[in-house]
Amino acid sequence: MENTKPIYHIHVISNSHWDREWYMSHEKYLARLVPLMDRLLRIMEEQPRYIFVMDGQFAMLEDYLAIRPEREHEVSDLIKEGRLKVGPWYTQPLETLISGEAMIRNLQLGIARTEKLGPAMRVSYEIDEFGHASQTPQILCGFDIHSAIAWRGLPKGSRSAVKWISPDGSSVILCYSNDGYGEATALPLCGDDFNEIIDGDSIPRAGLVNRIAALRRHREGNADTSHLLWLNGIDHSFAQPDILAVLQKAQTLSPELHIRQDTPEGFVDALARDYAEHSLPWTEVKGELMYTRESVLESTHACHPMQKKANYDTENYLEHALEPLCTLAWLHGETYPDWAIKRAWKYVLENHAHDSLGCTSVDEVYEEVMNRYRCAYSLAEQTLQESLRGLMHHGKEGNAVYLFNRTSSTLSGTVPFAFDIPRGMGDANFHLTDAKGNMVPMEILEVDSLTDVRYNPRMGHPTRTPAKHVRGLVQIDQLPAYGFMRLNLEKGTTSPRTCRNLEPFYYSCAPAVMENDYLRVAINQNGTFDLTDKVSGRTYPQQLLFEDSGDAADCYVHQQPYNDRRIYFSTATAASVRQLYDTPLGCAYQIEQTLCIPDGLKDNRTRRGDLPGSIDICTELFLGADARDVKITITVNNHARNHRLRVLFPTHLAGATVSRSGQPFDTVERPIARALDPELYEQPYATCPMQDFCDVTDGDYGLTVAAAGIYEYECTDNASRTLALTLLRSTDFIDLGGFASPRYLMSKALMLDSPITYQMALIPHGADMEPVYGRIAAALQPPIVMLNRQSEISVMTDFVSPACDLPECGNAVNLEQFDHVEVTTIKKGYRRDTLIVRLHNRGDKEVTGKLRLTAPLVKPTVAYHVNLNEDRLSELSLSRGGAVTVTIPAAGIYTVEFEVSKI
Repeated sequence: MENTKPIYHIHVISNSHWDREWYMSHEKYLARLVPLMDRLLRIMEEQPRYIFVMDGQFAMLEDYLAIRPEREHEVSDLIKEGRLKVGPWYTQPLETLISGEAMIRNLQLGIARTEKLGPAMRVSYEIDEFGHASQTPQILCGFDIHSAIAWRGLPKGSRSAVKWISPDGSSVILCYSNDGYGEATALPLCGDDFNEIIDGDSIPRAGLVNRIAALRRHREGNADTSHLLWLNGIDHSFAQPDILAVLQKAQTLSPELHIRQDTPEGFVDALARDYAEHSLPWTEVKGELMYTRESVLESTHACHPMQKKANYDTENYLEHALEPLCTLAWLHGETYPDWAIKRAWKYVLENHAHDSLGCTSVDEVYEEVMNRYRCAYSLAEQTLQESLRGLMHHGKEGNAVYLFNRTSSTLSGTVPFAFDIPRGMGDANFHLTDAKGNMVPMEILEVDSLTDVRYNPRMGHPTRTPAKHVRGLVQIDQLPAYGFMRLNLEKGTTSPRTCRNLEPFYYSCAPAVMENDYLRVAINQNGTFDLTDKVSGRTYPQQLLFEDSGDAADCYVHQQPYNDRRIYFSTATAASVRQLYDTPLGCAYQIEQTLCIPDGLKDNRTRRGDLPGSIDICTELFLGADARDVKITITVNNHARNHRLRVLFPTHLAGATVSRSGQPFDTVERPIARALDPELYEQPYATCPMQDFCDVTDGDYGLTVAAAGIYEYECTDNASRTLALTLLRSTDFIDLGGFASPRYLMSKALMLDSPITYQMALIPHGADMEPVYGRIAAALQPPIVMLNRQSEISVMTDFVSPACDLPECGNAVNLEQFDHVEVTTIKKGYRRDTLIVRLHNRGDKEVTGKLRLTAPLVKPTVAYHVNLNEDRLSELSLSRGGAVTVTIPAAGIYTVEFEVSKI
């Protein structure tokens, strides 16, 4: 090709990027989707060579077939012919805002639903993601998907085709859509420029000659091969009926180009062949793609915090409570509620569509999304309650309390509990004993009278009886991973502890102190506290500082007002501090303070407003008797508009050069220092994505903040190395650049008078991060504590009581001889009645160990290594004791399937 004019092969992908809900509701978009699909099917019938891509997601087609079920056979034929490309995703999610397990569920559902009609597309089409997670290539490879077409996240000057590599070494070909997508939308048949008249307005349009020239400028400069991608379709665009004729004319106008309509697979295959035939080196990119060159829109991680929190709570409950504990009950003889689990997940996955999850949508969409979360959580909660009641029925007779561990680590220490005791089971005067009859340390903190309302399937109407609601603390020892422990409930000998210092009081001199063998917490009069790690002797002063700044932009981008950069800190406010309780098992304090700030914006959004606003903040601190972390509960009630509130944890680890945080199947390190680039429209963000935790370590000491439902943090580039977690962004528009109209005002995103509560834990540690992961999980997924009340179905006359064969303590699986490995899911197989256990190696070295099935009433008969779609890859050798030995690469994900039978 040297010294000759290059010949380019143009692959035109006809598509419509379909946001199910965004600046309009789902139902309004549905009113546009149905005619879009009706027209598309007519076009494809009339033009047998026409090809169309359904945006890489099945949900778009599912919505249509719900309205036009009679066209399913027609659609199925087109998918089987390879002309209609569907999947592999169910919805296009935001990778850095969903868990790794949720990403797997999304692909499982998308592929399974598509394959009922025909083969799913095996290219990950994710053209409008707001950045990309580090382990996405490994997850895609786990579904036998080895290429992706995507936009956003790569730095300036990136090539249009790269090899994207996960931390474990898995890689996919990433066809990068430089500078956006939809560049070949509505290509005109007319060669010359023309005017289009819409509502009497004359809009100039480029003709085909100039459009081709623009497309070549757009694509050729970033390509290493002769194969180029043109995307014919954009957000909600209808299929172009004359595109084949247009492409034929374009071929005539530009004979040096070979132009054809194609599929994503066709383009990727041709591209890969070209690289191989010409021995072209691949540009490699590694890890997460969050560079801000092309509108990565990272501030969406903190927009609409109420919805983000609902996502976290629901997703977390499905993954760490519903699935593993229903599986535990299933292994002990209970029916697995497969339909309920899949239905709950479907609600959540619908909400994972990127504009829904990013919370960049109108209020009507927010209400729809929140209702789906409510439906998912309600269904999951009721389903799990009945599964666990059924499981407890297998235990020995007598009143008892069961504790269920939702983590892959053995737990010991102080556990809070709250449950209702109906009149027939006793009252609040009780104590707990273990299997040997020893009294278990326990403190009752609060007792309330109430009426217990219980569903009665035999009588129909609920049974209503007097009851006591009891809240307290219990100390446990060695609660097994993903397991259970029974404590006998015995009447008498205890009474509620009298809590001291219930009236608020102010500290002007000596601070209030909580202290155990590991930590000392001294609360200051301004509401901050000094944390001393007694093991290392290091003190972290002035924790829990609140910072507020203006926010003059929109849901996509955070920006302080141009002429008003003032920052308000809670250090200037007096705090009301009171002790809630002080017991041998733990101590708690409450801190109340009000931060006075300006309300709203003025002077064309360049300054903060003149009216007074405020934020009420109520914080509870809890230190367990033997805890190595401080539990923090923060409730924020906002009474001001257009601002950002963050909570600060100064680490003073000045030698730290990177911060790190949780991401799907990964802990991502990021440099603290950032280089600004004057050529960029969107400068590199100081904030970063997080899931579950963020951390700073200087090589000797570290400080971790575990946080449920917070997705954005910053580590400040100064000596304090402060971890700043965003609690809320009060914003009022979707996009000031394109939707600055009262019609698109987002009143719910202002977070006015809408209290939101966060659970956190502050964990000081040494150089080794490994022990911290278990503490993070224990803080964010505390054990579920339940009274062994009888199952609802037990009142039916045909109910047969199960055998009392449940041991006092047990679990489903054990990890042996494994370092840095966690269990990320225990569940019934997606397609078979088998047990699925997924392992993740957090470390940077390959590890070998054993996974043992320990459920006492079943035995494994055969085991397989399966991929993420649960396709069997190889049979594993199974020991007599029910264990398999597996080797997991560094940062690798490994899934085992057990066939089981009853003993």
